[in-house]
Amino acid sequence: MYVQRFLMIMWLSVPLFFLFLPLAHARGVVTGKYLQNSGREIVLELTIGKPAPASLILKQQLPVGTRITHAAPPLKKYTPASGMVSWLISGLRPGRLIIRMQLEKSLQPGSVSAEVRCKNPATGNYVTTRIP
Repeated sequence: MYVQRFLMIMWLSVPLFFLFLPLAHARGVVTGKYLQNSGREIVLELTIGKPAPASLILKQQLPVGTRITHAAPPLKKYTPASGMVSWLISGLRPGRLIIRMQLEKSLQPGSVSAEVRCKNPATGNYVTTRIP
């Protein structure tokens, strides 16, 4: 009787494991945090999960009219009228990726935010991560 109950529980648990497996992978594709989000240098650290996505789109929102003097890696597009900075980064590997921007004038804490969008290689679904 106990063996039958155990087997029944196992039989029901296995499909649930595979149902929630993609959700576990989606969380760790790309995460990020600001190492410095004020002053004249903005530093964003992205952590790329394993397996790494082929590429990602990074968008950072700056205050309108902010002047960028340098960015590494080089940015793809910047619209000062909206304050939106965009990167298209490919050739990713698991680990850390640092994004740096040098600005003409200092920014106040909390005036920058970011969003990362990429395709989860494990599921094929697009994942968006917001970084306050």
